[in-house]
Amino acid sequence: MISSKATQVKVQIPVKSSYKNYDLFVIPPIEGLTPAESQATEVIKFTVQSAKSATRCILLWFFRITSLVACITLTGSYALYKGVEVSPLPYTLTWLSLQVEQTARPDVTFLLLIGASLYTLVSLVRIPVQSVESILVMRDIGVQLFSHSGTKFIPSRTILDVLLMESFQGFGVIYTLCVLVDDGKSAKLEVVFPSMLPRLPQLEVVWKHTRKCLLGDRPGFGRKLKTDGHK
Repeated sequence: MISSKATQVKVQIPVKSSYKNYDLFVIPPIEGLTPAESQATEVIKFTVQSAKSATRCILLWFFRITSLVACITLTGSYALYKGVEVSPLPYTLTWLSLQVEQTARPDVTFLLLIGASLYTLVSLVRIPVQSVESILVMRDIGVQLFSHSGTKFIPSRTILDVLLMESFQGFGVIYTLCVLVDDGKSAKLEVVFPSMLPRLPQLEVVWKHTRKCLLGDRPGFGRKLKTDGHK
């Protein structure tokens, strides 16, 4: 959950990007601050969060879990009614034993109940979750990246620049926010919000204040770099 002290930054998002319906939250509030003023800020946290209602996701989980329990209960009850021993074997093994016993005349009702249970189980896996990814910017210290794959700390001494990357993917253009890092062995790009990949208006807000907080007026490689289209 996002702290009540966070500011939700409103930006213009094209209609065609509705599948990337994200909210941007900033702690502490930076609304009204210029990038130059954010240079004096010690710590800033930017969080991109799916705009899907958390309550809606919970209710969806509850409904489908209840449906799954009901389907399994009905399947087990029907199997017991037919005289099939279901304990302690799983219902899938019960179904196999039933088919062996009734190869010539399979029980359609039992098969439908098994199918309904499996469908409900698969639907649970596909329920959308409320996605969240963040970047914690600490002046003179570095940045901490929070993503679905884990967390990663990047010390400020290894940060060369913060870049907005313009990439061509098929016939479209995508934008990514990256931290250019040199650890003394090689230079590489660390992608911020790698799974969610927010739209450009939100990335611009994060880029301006992150770069100013970390690098101040230090010259860099420019606002955008074009790449070959790979994320």
